[in-house]
Amino acid sequence: MNSATPNGREPLAPAGTTQAVLGDHTAEEIASAVDPVHSTHSSGREKVLEHIFLGDLLRALWRMGMHDVQVLRPEVDRNEYEFMLGHERIRRSVQLKSTYRGGKAKEVTLNRHLENEPSGCVIWMMFDKDTLELGPFPVARRSSRRGHG
Repeated sequence: MNSATPNGREPLAPAGTTQAVLGDHTAEEIASAVDPVHSTHSSGREKVLEHIFLGDLLRALWRMGMHDVQVLRPEVDRNEYEFMLGHERIRRSVQLKSTYRGGKAKEVTLNRHLENEPSGCVIWMMFDKDTLELGPFPVARRSSRRGHG
Protein backbone atom coordinates (compact mmCIF):
# COMPACT_ATOMS: atom_id res chain seq x y z
CA MET A 1 0.00 0.00 0.00
CA ASN A 2 1.19 3.52 -0.77
CA SER A 3 -0.26 7.02 -0.60
CA ALA A 4 -1.58 6.80 -4.16
CA THR A 5 -3.52 3.64 -3.46
CA PRO A 6 -5.02 3.64 0.06
CA ASN A 7 -6.13 0.01 -0.09
CA GLY A 8 -3.44 -1.14 -2.52
CA ARG A 9 -5.91 -1.44 -5.40
CA GLU A 10 -7.82 1.79 -6.00
CA PRO A 11 -6.45 5.25 -6.72
CA LEU A 12 -7.50 8.10 -4.41
CA ALA A 13 -9.62 9.62 -7.20
CA PRO A 14 -11.08 7.99 -10.31
CA ALA A 15 -8.97 8.45 -13.42
CA GLY A 16 -9.71 11.63 -15.33
CA THR A 17 -11.20 13.51 -12.37
CA THR A 18 -8.07 15.25 -11.21
CA GLN A 19 -6.08 18.03 -12.82
CA ALA A 20 -2.46 18.92 -12.45
CA VAL A 21 -1.90 21.91 -10.20
CA LEU A 22 0.50 24.11 -12.11
CA GLY A 23 1.21 27.80 -11.93
CA ASP A 24 -0.30 30.45 -9.72
CA HIS A 25 -3.92 30.06 -8.59
CA THR A 26 -6.16 32.59 -6.91
CA ALA A 27 -7.92 31.84 -3.63
CA GLU A 28 -11.20 31.79 -5.55
CA GLU A 29 -9.91 29.14 -7.96
CA ILE A 30 -8.70 27.01 -5.09
CA ALA A 31 -12.01 27.41 -3.21
CA SER A 32 -14.02 26.44 -6.30
CA ALA A 33 -11.96 23.26 -6.55
CA VAL A 34 -12.78 22.35 -2.92
CA ASP A 35 -16.47 23.33 -2.79
CA PRO A 36 -17.73 20.68 -5.24
CA VAL A 37 -17.08 18.05 -2.57
CA HIS A 38 -19.52 19.82 -0.26
CA SER A 39 -22.18 20.23 -2.93
CA THR A 40 -21.79 16.75 -4.45
CA HIS A 41 -21.95 15.05 -1.05
CA SER A 42 -24.24 17.53 0.71
CA SER A 43 -26.77 14.92 1.87
CA GLY A 44 -24.06 12.81 3.46
CA ARG A 45 -22.41 15.86 4.97
CA GLU A 46 -25.71 16.99 6.48
CA LYS A 47 -26.14 13.60 8.16
CA VAL A 48 -22.60 13.77 9.55
CA LEU A 49 -23.27 17.28 10.92
CA GLU A 50 -26.56 16.08 12.41
CA HIS A 51 -24.79 13.24 14.23
CA ILE A 52 -22.04 15.55 15.47
CA PHE A 53 -24.67 18.04 16.71
CA LEU A 54 -26.72 15.37 18.47
CA GLY A 55 -23.61 13.84 20.05
CA ASP A 56 -22.47 17.21 21.37
CA LEU A 57 -25.98 18.06 22.61
CA LEU A 58 -26.55 14.73 24.34
CA ARG A 59 -23.09 14.90 25.96
CA ALA A 60 -23.85 18.40 27.30
CA LEU A 61 -27.26 17.32 28.60
CA TRP A 62 -25.74 14.22 30.23
CA ARG A 63 -23.19 16.38 32.03
CA MET A 64 -26.09 18.55 33.26
CA GLY A 65 -27.75 15.48 34.76
CA MET A 66 -30.38 15.01 32.04
CA HIS A 67 -30.04 11.29 31.33
CA ASP A 68 -33.50 10.54 29.95
CA VAL A 69 -33.52 12.60 26.74
CA GLN A 70 -35.23 11.01 23.74
CA VAL A 71 -34.32 11.55 20.11
CA LEU A 72 -37.24 10.60 17.87
CA ARG A 73 -37.13 10.56 14.07
CA PRO A 74 -40.18 10.75 11.81
CA GLU A 75 -40.88 7.74 9.59
CA VAL A 76 -42.19 10.07 6.87
CA ASP A 77 -40.64 13.48 6.11
CA ARG A 78 -43.88 15.45 6.26
CA ASN A 79 -43.23 18.57 8.30
CA GLU A 80 -39.57 19.08 7.44
CA TYR A 81 -37.93 18.42 10.78
CA GLU A 82 -34.98 16.08 11.20
CA PHE A 83 -35.79 14.86 14.69
CA MET A 84 -37.81 15.53 17.81
CA LEU A 85 -36.13 15.94 21.18
CA GLY A 86 -38.00 14.94 24.29
CA HIS A 87 -37.36 15.29 28.00
CA GLU A 88 -40.07 14.68 30.56
CA ARG A 89 -43.15 16.48 29.17
CA ILE A 90 -41.26 18.74 26.74
CA ARG A 91 -41.05 17.96 23.01
CA ARG A 92 -39.21 20.04 20.41
CA SER A 93 -39.34 19.37 16.64
CA VAL A 94 -35.94 20.42 15.25
CA GLN A 95 -35.01 21.41 11.72
CA LEU A 96 -31.27 21.80 11.15
CA LYS A 97 -29.70 24.27 8.73
CA SER A 98 -25.99 24.58 8.14
CA THR A 99 -23.60 26.94 6.41
CA TYR A 100 -19.86 26.60 6.25
CA ARG A 101 -17.82 29.35 7.87
CA GLY A 102 -16.91 31.95 5.31
CA GLY A 103 -19.79 30.89 3.08
CA LYS A 104 -21.98 33.40 1.31
CA ALA A 105 -25.27 32.55 3.05
CA LYS A 106 -26.49 35.34 5.32
CA GLU A 107 -29.93 33.79 5.78
CA VAL A 108 -31.63 30.42 5.35
CA THR A 109 -34.95 29.43 3.85
CA LEU A 110 -37.29 27.54 6.13
CA ASN A 111 -40.13 25.22 5.28
CA ARG A 112 -43.47 26.60 6.48
CA HIS A 113 -44.69 23.10 7.42
CA LEU A 114 -42.57 23.33 10.56
CA GLU A 115 -45.15 25.83 11.86
CA ASN A 116 -47.60 22.93 12.11
CA GLU A 117 -45.43 21.30 14.73
CA PRO A 118 -45.88 22.16 18.39
CA SER A 119 -42.64 23.71 19.60
CA GLY A 120 -41.00 23.59 16.18
CA CYS A 121 -37.60 25.25 15.98
CA VAL A 122 -34.72 25.75 13.60
CA ILE A 123 -31.08 25.44 14.58
CA TRP A 124 -28.73 27.17 12.18
CA MET A 125 -25.17 26.07 12.65
CA MET A 126 -21.95 27.17 11.05
CA PHE A 127 -19.23 24.60 10.48
CA ASP A 128 -15.62 24.40 9.38
CA LYS A 129 -15.34 23.02 5.82
CA ASP A 130 -12.20 21.03 6.56
CA THR A 131 -12.86 19.61 10.03
CA LEU A 132 -16.69 19.78 10.20
CA GLU A 133 -16.28 21.39 13.64
CA LEU A 134 -19.56 23.07 14.61
CA GLY A 135 -20.08 26.68 15.67
CA PRO A 136 -20.89 29.41 15.94
CA PHE A 137 -24.68 29.19 15.99
CA PRO A 138 -26.17 32.42 14.59
CA VAL A 139 -29.19 33.84 16.36
CA ALA A 140 -32.01 34.28 13.91
CA ARG A 141 -35.00 36.56 13.83
CA ARG A 142 -38.38 35.13 12.96
CA SER A 143 -40.27 36.80 10.15
CA SER A 144 -44.02 36.58 10.01
CA ARG A 145 -45.90 35.68 6.84
CA ARG A 146 -46.45 39.36 6.15
CA GLY A 147 -42.73 40.06 6.35
CA HIS A 148 -42.89 41.83 9.72
CA GLY A 149 -40.35 40.79 12.38
